[in-house]
Order: sequence, then C-alpha cells, then structure tokens
Amino acid sequence: MSNSEELQFLNSTIKQYLTISDEIKTLSSALSDRRNKRDNLSKFILNFIKENKIKEINLEGDYKGKQICETITKSTKTKKNNIREALEELFKNDTDTINKVIECIDNKSEVKEISRLKINKCSKQKRRKENIEELLNDGGTPIPEHLKYLLTDN
Repeated sequence: MSNSEELQFLNSTIKQYLTISDEIKTLSSALSDRRNKRDNLSKFILNFIKENKIKEINLEGDYKGKQICETITKSTKTKKNNIREALEELFKNDTDTINKVIECIDNKSEVKEISRLKINKCSKQKRRKENIEELLNDGGTPIPEHLKYLLTDN
C-alpha cells in the first residue's frame, strides 16, 4: 500500500468513526427521551393502580399471558453485616453489647420503599382459570362438578 492509499484509508476510517459516533449520540438521546416518557407513563399508571386499588392488569396482544403490577422494593442504606463485623472487632466477645447496638440501629434505621411497575408472566394457574372462564363466557356448556376445582384459587 502506498502512502496516499494509506492516507485515504485513514481518512475513510476516521469518517466512518465520526459517523458512527454521531449515530450513537443521536440514538443515546432518543433512548433517553423514551426512558423519560416511559417513566412518566409508569408514574401515571402506578398512581391509577394505587388509587383504584388494582392488584394487576392482564395484558393482551404481544403481551398476552403477562400482567402489569406494582412491585415494591425496600432498601436501607446501612449493611448490617458490615456493622456487626466492625462491632465484633471493637467489642470482641461482648455479644450483649453488640446485640444491643444492632437493635438500637434497627430501631432508628429508615426503610425506603420504592414502587415500580413491572411486566410479569401470569401464573399457570391464573392462565388456566382465565381460559376456562373464557370458554364459559363463550356460551359453552356448564363446567362439570369434578372440574370446578380448576376455578378456585389455592
């Protein structure tokens, strides 16, 4: 390869690199916009679910067999194992003092609950029950006594 061919190849490579960098920047911005929009929609749905005391929403179409529901995660900022290890180093064999301090920390620690929407698969039992109810609603024959247990929640 001659010097001019190498320079052309380098220039071409740099142009491709810059083009892809611009595409990544554009896509990242679009992704950020969509995440913000999804978060706003999620807040609205979550608020509606809470206000109307809805446990779950069954989905249709591409999401058939799945449901939207609220998930709550709890978090505390302190890690008890780290605190216990530090206390054991300081107080050696004084387990009473260690337990009292841990108990005091437990009483004063705040638990933060984070509520989010989540798309879950419906349980097999729930899907089976929905399929049976759908058959019954379509004007089918009444369900026999020996199969009615399928409609009850266990």
